[in-house]
Amino acid sequence: PVDLKIYNETNTLIREVKAKKTFPKGSRTVTWDGRNQTGDLVTSGVYYYVLEVKLGTVPDSHGTVPNFIHDPRSTTGGEEVMVEKLSWDVPKGTIHYLLPRASYVRVRIGLKEGVFLGTLQDWTPLEAGDKEVPWKGLDPSGHIDLSHHSEAQINIAAFALPDNAIIVKSPVPIVEKPAGESLLTPSTLSAEDPDLPLPARQVYLHAGHPRNLCHELRFQVQFLNTPAVPATHVPILAEKTPVRITLDPKDRDYLVANRFEIMFFVDSVFLFEQGDAASPLTYYLSANQLGEGDHLLTVNVVDYEDHIGVQTVRVRVPAAEEKLA
Repeated sequence: PVDLKIYNETNTLIREVKAKKTFPKGSRTVTWDGRNQTGDLVTSGVYYYVLEVKLGTVPDSHGTVPNFIHDPRSTTGGEEVMVEKLSWDVPKGTIHYLLPRASYVRVRIGLKEGVFLGTLQDWTPLEAGDKEVPWKGLDPSGHIDLSHHSEAQINIAAFALPDNAIIVKSPVPIVEKPAGESLLTPSTLSAEDPDLPLPARQVYLHAGHPRNLCHELRFQVQFLNTPAVPATHVPILAEKTPVRITLDPKDRDYLVANRFEIMFFVDSVFLFEQGDAASPLTYYLSANQLGEGDHLLTVNVVDYEDHIGVQTVRVRVPAAEEKLA
């Protein structure tokens, strides 16, 4: 008999389909309906099928029935994948590329040798083939138009899914879960078969991260005790304006344990960097460093595992007559 087991991205067994009869030698098809053990549809994401084949019914010398487990997560997946034929059709507002293997994909935008400005796809699981990402050229804040910027850069990173991966697209909403194991640590190679070790092999950095922790960083930007333009709520900078950066509680413990830094840019020009930062962190932005008028303050929060968060906000340095008023 052949049993089918389905695991989610945190390596939790969510469905087991027991074989109802013994099959003779030959090709067979086993079907999963996209539901968990209680009959509910699973959420969108990546799932892994494992086949367990009972090799007869007679116990061996240890009193167990010998079986064969098919779970290629230990030997496939995790390799860095280089996309091909990358192009940006500015008039149509689309990025095109060819993904040679089913992979997790991240698409970032920014300036060459400069500020990171946003993420268009954040480790999205995709099947192999031609891909199209809509992008009109604006950063996520809507303040910076890169469509005709000579230093605009699109960076695409990807790593392969294991051969037994199933990409599910579901109408069921996703609920954020606590951290789990790496996708390259299948339980069938530990508790169920202690004599079968995971082979040592080179995998891409992000392939070893727990999936629910591997995302761009989230944080809040606050201008303390700072007036704002009434109609637009744009902060009005003083000689020294306190800018507070506070990590999202869902990311804070992980980032504090693994260290991070915070970088400040004004109008995409580097201004200041705080290594081994804390949360909250307060930086004093001086209006004396800037000319009169509106400016764009961009904050990058960067950890040492290649995760970056970004926020860009418009600020104003008042003219002399505005200060008098």
